[in-house]
Amino acid sequence: MFLICTILYTIAFWFGSLWLKKKLNLPRETNGWLYKHMNRWHRFGEMAIVAVVIAALLMTRLVMGWRTSSHHDCILAVSVLLAFRSFVERRLNPKSRQHILSAYASMSGLILYTGIEWWM
Repeated sequence: MFLICTILYTIAFWFGSLWLKKKLNLPRETNGWLYKHMNRWHRFGEMAIVAVVIAALLMTRLVMGWRTSSHHDCILAVSVLLAFRSFVERRLNPKSRQHILSAYASMSGLILYTGIEWWM
C-alpha cells in the first residue's frame, strides 16, 4: 500500500509540474544532465547545505543512534536544496519564473516527507 501511494503521489507531482509549465508558459530549458549553478554563491550555499545534512545524518545515526531505521531523510534534504534554489532563482532572475517550479517541487517533497513520517 505504501509503494502504491508513493507511485501515485509521484505521478500526481509529475502531472502538476507539467500543468504548471504549460500554465506559466515556461520554456523547456536543458542545461545537460544536471542543472548549472546560478553563480558561485549558489554553488557555495548548496555545498554548505549538503555538508550540514551529511554531518547531521552521521551525527544522529552513528553517534547518537537516533532514527536508525529511517531511510527517507534524503527527501527532506532534497526539499531543502530545492527551496534554496528557488530562493536564489527568485533573487537573481525573477522574470524567468523558474523559481515557481523549484518552490513547487520543494513543497511537494515536504508534503511527501510529512506523509511518510505520519505513515511510519
